[in-house]
Amino acid sequence: MNSYIENGYVSIWLGICNSYCELDEYLAVNYDEDGEAIKSRFEEDFILHFDEDFREADVADEASGDLEVLLEGFSAYDTFINEVKTSLGNPLTQQYNSAILLYNFKYDGDIIDVQHEGLSLNFIGSFKFNY
Repeated sequence: MNSYIENGYVSIWLGICNSYCELDEYLAVNYDEDGEAIKSRFEEDFILHFDEDFREADVADEASGDLEVLLEGFSAYDTFINEVKTSLGNPLTQQYNSAILLYNFKYDGDIIDVQHEGLSLNFIGSFKFNY
């Protein structure tokens, strides 16, 4: 299994989610009676494992196609926003209200989008960032 850990990169997923509680549940790692971790739905969908200490996620009140609005407030935002805007264009052609960022992680898997009831996610890329 590829771990995708790479310092200095942030991998970003944008999506639509009904609520922060639903997104949090989607990202939650649970444990069995022996204390062994059970993968989150996010990990299962994208066939990955990540360190929760390097994950940030949020759901905005309103959907937007403006990357500044979607990503402002995330850690090290000012060090990667210009690269994201150059890569994707701004505003985006699609509107989102949710973002998941994995820091020190360079996702290069084949799965780029998932759909579930109440949640859809698109992987938009991995970008260099500075602490």
